[in-house]
Amino acid sequence: MLARVSLLPPRVARRATAAAVVALLLAGCGTASPLSPPTGVDQLAVPTPAPEADDFVAELDNPWLALERGTTIDLASSTGGEVTVQVAADTVPVAGLDATAVRRTGAGLAPHTDYLAQDVDGNVWWVGRQGVWEAGVDGARAGLVMPARPRVGDGWAQAHLADVVEDRAEVVSVGEPLALEGREHAETVVLEVTDPLTGKVRRRTYARGTGLVLDQPVTAGSVPDPLGTLVRQG
Repeated sequence: MLARVSLLPPRVARRATAAAVVALLLAGCGTASPLSPPTGVDQLAVPTPAPEADDFVAELDNPWLALERGTTIDLASSTGGEVTVQVAADTVPVAGLDATAVRRTGAGLAPHTDYLAQDVDGNVWWVGRQGVWEAGVDGARAGLVMPARPRVGDGWAQAHLADVVEDRAEVVSVGEPLALEGREHAETVVLEVTDPLTGKVRRRTYARGTGLVLDQPVTAGSVPDPLGTLVRQG
């Protein structure tokens, strides 16, 4: 089940959520169904067209998405070759924020650079792709790459610009250990990411303190994915 999210700006959404809870409490139980427990994204506006600079920080230190500036991450592809993830050393201004540029190149992948930014609560947002879209421009909206506190059942838009980017993610597992390439990861988060424009579905596993360690195509209900399975090296 996908989390219910507001389409209001973040600060307005927080106030609106609080007001709604108070109203429900004052109304009494009646015959209404019990409220669902809050999830990690309930108070965020996802996607949002105009992130507010005051809500963001220059750092990117979400424990599930470890992307240290100036570093390179290598992922081996099951279809042959490697995919390289390069994290720029300096921030760049995107959508009014200090964003981190992340460039991906390699086998089965068109080279591209994405822009990420982290809010004050630790949620990491996708705010643009170089030369393709930028939040707040031509109707493009920023979405979440990784929440600060992912919970099973949370779902959200990763970004949205009609017919350009419409990716969605859902948390399918939190906290499970994983042994991979001779390394033990004590805690992981697994996201299922769907691209409705291509029909592709991938499951991405992130380890606490390490980041992305495994990226697998989901064949059921999706088209063949030439990228294959990616496994983090080192």
